[in-house]
Amino acid sequence: GFMQTSPLDVRTTSVGCSSNAEHGVDAEWDAFSHMIPARHTSAAGVLHLQIGAPWPTWIRFILLAAAANTEITFYFLGPPLESASECSNCLWLPLDERSLQRRVVRYLNVSGITLSPRKMCDLKPMWATLFPELTERHRWIAYSDYDILYGRLADEVAALEENDEMLVPSSYFPQPLSNGNLVFIRTIPKMVNAFRRRLFPPFTIPPFTIPSFPLPSVSDPTVYDPTVYDPTVYHPKSAHHESSFSWTPIHKCRRFSCCHSPVWRDALRHDGYWVFDEWWGGAGDSMVEVYNDMWLHGEVQARSTRRHLLQASCSLDARALHPSRHETCITLNGFEGCLMALADGAG
Repeated sequence: GFMQTSPLDVRTTSVGCSSNAEHGVDAEWDAFSHMIPARHTSAAGVLHLQIGAPWPTWIRFILLAAAANTEITFYFLGPPLESASECSNCLWLPLDERSLQRRVVRYLNVSGITLSPRKMCDLKPMWATLFPELTERHRWIAYSDYDILYGRLADEVAALEENDEMLVPSSYFPQPLSNGNLVFIRTIPKMVNAFRRRLFPPFTIPPFTIPSFPLPSVSDPTVYDPTVYDPTVYHPKSAHHESSFSWTPIHKCRRFSCCHSPVWRDALRHDGYWVFDEWWGGAGDSMVEVYNDMWLHGEVQARSTRRHLLQASCSLDARALHPSRHETCITLNGFEGCLMALADGAG
């Protein structure tokens, strides 16, 4: 189970060893949710996944940046994470390729895919669906890379309004919206299932109204068919949602299809990296088309961060200008989760 050190120490969250824990999570996924302590429930959660290799050596700095955002729960799913004790609002949960394959089969009804490190990126828009035990605990859920220093990310989440449904880095707003670095979505059916969306001309589906109905658990496969995207599908009951949900007329959402789109399945079965999550290149349509279509037709309320997020990057353009060419000295220091940069010289 989860262990906690003395109150004088930073809390640590690690899963005790067992015969199953040594070889990945047991096939009974109910045990997965039982490992999550209720005390970590927060308005927003951020998912990090790592399969097939240890966590990168710089993960400690990501944990320190996460620790400064105590109003957000950060999940690290993958191999053991020894430095998790440095972040009281971070949770490590065991996950390996075999375990993730089982979730893909159970919640997406897709089998036989190869989960290479780059393939994990194709799965990003589906992470909220693959881990309903985590999604249902929050009003907002996000996927994230682990080469980002978050700064005051909790302030960005706190600034969201009741009608907001999406939060993206300012550099990706208002186009292309979809990016592989960091995306928050509100945990409502329209957003969690957006990857299933099929694009139709706006005149093909007439307006209709969905009545109120109870919200059963999305974890119960007997009441949720993960192979079909239906806009009448409920959202899982959670601490942040009422036990019933009243839908309003959605004549503005007539472009929703009750049939699932085949594109996301093609992306998963593609041998290489489809770039389903991102805005560049790719082997076909991606979340770029989905989100942009929703945005252009007024079917999603997206908001950008008020500040820029710093991400590790490498310039591959020979024409790019580098600070060293202008005799600029930049000093970087961390302070309360933020990266403070001091430049001396030409900028």
